[in-house]
Amino acid sequence: RRSIGDLLDRTLTGKTPSEVITVRWVDSGGQPLWAEVREVPSTWRGKPAIMALIRNITGRRRAEEALKSSEERFRGLVETTSDWVWETDRNGRYTYVSPKIREILGYEPGALTGRTPFEFMHPGEVRQLRRTVRALVESCLPFSLLENTWVHRDGHPVVLAASAVPILASD
Repeated sequence: RRSIGDLLDRTLTGKTPSEVITVRWVDSGGQPLWAEVREVPSTWRGKPAIMALIRNITGRRRAEEALKSSEERFRGLVETTSDWVWETDRNGRYTYVSPKIREILGYEPGALTGRTPFEFMHPGEVRQLRRTVRALVESCLPFSLLENTWVHRDGHPVVLAASAVPILASD
């Protein structure tokens, strides 16, 4: 953990040409504030000096903390539900698979990541399901209770009903 004083000393002595540190302090109301501090060695009137750029990043830090808290709540909810929850990217490849997949299809969640649902469905249904899913995805509308047969890791068929809500993001 470094302080502004440490950074000043390192910058003035030339040990660090330019470095950025994050500084936290508390305002008069007890609320935390955050700043990024970048110091660059300089001279002023012929003497060693430091130029500093200080940027308030309190809003960004609060947003990051809120997002982290939200993600933790979401993960806790998703990983304890009786349903299998999943997320795919725009190419239909799993980016998240909840642990419930172990009970339902016998796979570890990581075994599905990067793969498509069609790789785990009954081969006789894949062609029709590709068309159906493509149409649903292109509509950008939620769907529910799309029933189809999957293949459990041990080979027996498992009938599932899927519901999905598209979440459209720039990526």
